[in-house]
Order: sequence, then structure tokens, then C-alpha cells
Amino acid sequence: QGNDVGTQYRSVIYALSEQQLQTAKELVRELEAQRHFSDPIVTEVIMAPVFYPAEDYHQNYYRNHPFQGYCMAVVGPKGIAWLLLDLR
Repeated sequence: QGNDVGTQYRSVIYALSEQQLQTAKELVRELEAQRHFSDPIVTEVIMAPVFYPAEDYHQNYYRNHPFQGYCMAVVGPKGIAWLLLDLR
């Protein structure tokens, strides 16, 4: 994740049902078995905790601040990469 290091930047899948939880865990097992990635998958797969929406000024942050440094250097390139992967 680049310079974003620490538990606040960890990747996690929050499942909303037992079926989603099992599906996500199975996908992680399949990807690990295929050795699709050179490093181990460290994404945590857990049931969704109680979730509270962020304050209004945090909503649509990238859309509202596309020229903010972090958005230009990190978010934008990641979005482009995912778009290109999706087009394959």
C-alpha cells in the first residue's frame, strides 16, 4: 500500500452475511492456492461491525478534491489501474 503503513491502513473485507463471509474466505484460499500473488494475502475477512457513515465533508472526497496531493498521487493512479484491469 505504498507509504500507508499501520493497522489503520490494513485491507479488510466486511461481510454482511455468513454466505458473503464464506465466499470471500474461499476466494482468498483459491488465490493463495493459485499463487496468483508473490506475497501472502493479508486481507482480513470478518463480519461487518456496526458502521457509522462519516461526516458530510468526507463524502465523495475524491470527487470533490481531485487535485489534492494524495488524490493525485495515490487515489487517481489506483483508480486508473483498476479501470484498466476491469477492461481486460
